[in-house]
Amino acid sequence: MVEDGVSDLNEIRPSTITKFISKQQDRCVVTRAYLGRFSTFFNYLIEEELYTHPNPVIPRRHYQNARGSEPRPYNDPQLAALWALVEASDKYELMLAFAIGEECGLRIGEVANIRLSDVDLRAQKIFVRLPTKNGRTRSVPFHDRVKKYLGLWLARRSVHCPTEHPPQPGRPPLLPHSARYLVQESAPRPR
Repeated sequence: MVEDGVSDLNEIRPSTITKFISKQQDRCVVTRAYLGRFSTFFNYLIEEELYTHPNPVIPRRHYQNARGSEPRPYNDPQLAALWALVEASDKYELMLAFAIGEECGLRIGEVANIRLSDVDLRAQKIFVRLPTKNGRTRSVPFHDRVKKYLGLWLARRSVHCPTEHPPQPGRPPLLPHSARYLVQESAPRPR
């Protein structure tokens, strides 16, 4: 800050901090962790009566909101490798859960919460019930892969669980709860 003509701490103002932040950005320093230290330092100086102005670090002006992590979508080779693992498991519920996640863009918790009554085969839509990340229900379209694995899963399931029973409110989800963990264990995160 001496290069900016500041020779005394009492000459530092909010505009000085703003110029300093700008210079840090020009140097490609993207973090602003130093601002907390500056603020603490100036609070100390004010408390000790060594700085006669309000703290020059102004939270609404100088701090920026931390950005969330960017999505890291899988590329085609990664998806092909994941599908190979999923299909090798010979578990149709896992294949169906994976297909729903891929084609419909649902989160694993949303997939695990789907009930058979939420699937409209004629309109090829799935109703996504609460809880969701944004707190809203919605309907999402599905395509060929979901339709394929839903048919295979229903055919295998009907052997063990006849479908002629009338639907019951609050009946169990379309996929067993264990399918959620199967997907999580089978799908390594991209790097």
